[in-house]
Amino acid sequence: MKYRLAVILAIVSLWGAWSLSAENAEPTNGEAEAHPKEEEAPTETVVGSESETFSVYVIPIKDAIGRPTLFAIRSGVKDAIEKEADLVLFEMDTPGGELFTTLEIMKVIDRFEGKTATFINEEAISAGAIIASVTQDIYFMPRATMGSSEVVSGSGEDVDESMKRKINAFLTAKIDAYINEYPYRSQLLEAMVEPEIELIIDEKVICKEGELLNLNARQAHELYGDPPRHLLGSGIFDDMDSLIESLAQGKTVIRNDFESTWSLELAAHLMDWSPVLLGLGLLLLLVEFKTPGFGVFGVAGIGFIALVNFGHHVAGLSGYEGILFFIIGALLVFVELVFLPG
Repeated sequence: MKYRLAVILAIVSLWGAWSLSAENAEPTNGEAEAHPKEEEAPTETVVGSESETFSVYVIPIKDAIGRPTLFAIRSGVKDAIEKEADLVLFEMDTPGGELFTTLEIMKVIDRFEGKTATFINEEAISAGAIIASVTQDIYFMPRATMGSSEVVSGSGEDVDESMKRKINAFLTAKIDAYINEYPYRSQLLEAMVEPEIELIIDEKVICKEGELLNLNARQAHELYGDPPRHLLGSGIFDDMDSLIESLAQGKTVIRNDFESTWSLELAAHLMDWSPVLLGLGLLLLLVEFKTPGFGVFGVAGIGFIALVNFGHHVAGLSGYEGILFFIIGALLVFVELVFLPG
């Protein structure tokens, strides 16, 4: 009887997990319009017709870029689509991060049909520069910098030369697919990624061979070409408020700021603690192997290792607390019936 009940609970738990993943799937623009959610109250009271307003959705990109960053941007872009924002504005201050997460973020940004822009608060280094490059406009604070996007290993060491050539070729082609409409941006990003390139524009050496390109606000706004165009930047502003005011062009501003959820914070902490959790998991499994039967040490060890491998997925669980607690409860009953009878 216990095992029948356990099988039933397992089926119900799997059904709940499937429902959660299906509901949490990222909609496209069309899906968001076909199934709009109830719109939250805007942060400001707006008076006037729709044509007299300018709606901006601000998403911060700060610290190291990882899976929680991807989930935050995905959630923010989804919310911006539902709120019918005119502009998604990324406030950036990052030293870089994971390459493949960066490629996923590029895809998410590309799905937004309105305007996108980046405001570099302090620095957009490595992966941050790549993400900024796929937005339509890039704005700088007076002391902001952008560049140095060479691929390195997770520990910061150089990648093998043959592997680096493959990754750089793929990365530059991928970037060019997103930004080929901008006259200099593709060349600049290639010089940020590949140190062996000497970049010359209008007979002026922008970056010497053997160096990675870095641009400050002044350099990004130097004029080149005929007719003259800024090298990379779209404007220099002292703060976010002055930038938004300039972009609104006298219209009433509706500003929404993305706020991090408990699940995103938990995912970030799990990633920070993943080496410790992995060590504890392996230690508990070793203890389990040394003891007869299968008990609490084995369950705890498997649980810690599962957190290391799948913990970043909790970033998308905000708003599904009821389903989450039901699944956890059902799994605990299953463990009790199967592994800890009596």
